[in-house]
Amino acid sequence: MEQEEKLAQKLMPKLIEVASNESWISYSEIADFLGIDLGNPDDRWQLMGQVMQKVNDITVPQGYLLTSVIVHKGRIGTRTEPGDGYFLLAREVGFLTTENPFQFWGMQLQKCHNKHSNRRK
Repeated sequence: MEQEEKLAQKLMPKLIEVASNESWISYSEIADFLGIDLGNPDDRWQLMGQVMQKVNDITVPQGYLLTSVIVHKGRIGTRTEPGDGYFLLAREVGFLTTENPFQFWGMQLQKCHNKHSNRRK
């Protein structure tokens, strides 16, 4: 098993835990959790992106939501938002078809939280 796939398998339970709490997680928190060095450009741009892709490779064929919807760049004032790669990936897999990507993201975030929420079980 390649490194990216191993890291994605390790990350999946963490992402499900975050979604079950109707929350989000930052790329830096994921990097710390996985031991990825965000100071290293190869880790930051290639490895992190490949791990996120692997997570979605696991979930999308199962009709699963884009779990990486809960992974955000960090807090911007009082709100958060996903990285740019999220929207590119959502378009690639055919999920993002609207002209308003942030409306799409909000709907996907709610769906992800609804699917995993401990509060609704």
